[in-house]
Amino acid sequence: MPNGLTKTYERNWKTIQSHPPEEQNRALAILRWTTFALRPLTVSEITEALIVEPNDDGASLQLDELPDNIDGDYINSEIIDICGALVEIKAEESGDGAGSGTIHLIHPSV
Repeated sequence: MPNGLTKTYERNWKTIQSHPPEEQNRALAILRWTTFALRPLTVSEITEALIVEPNDDGASLQLDELPDNIDGDYINSEIIDICGALVEIKAEESGDGAGSGTIHLIHPSV
């Protein structure tokens, strides 16, 4: 890894750990979904994936947890601020709104 990258990741990890437990779990879920998805997920897709409880049998989804509106404020507060500089959102050229942007890890080493 390039010099300084380890310290950068340590700083980002400490930032995640400084959040309340619920936000730490959300950050880990976002990183997990982003890492293991077969293709880049849209913000709308990852928002829906995050309402699935880890041990949920699928019988009930936390639909009340879905936001009324996915906009720049939602993306910043519920994804970017929680995950630090480990993820980025790339806007889609279709311009179908903030929910159509795709989430990516900032570097393959993440």
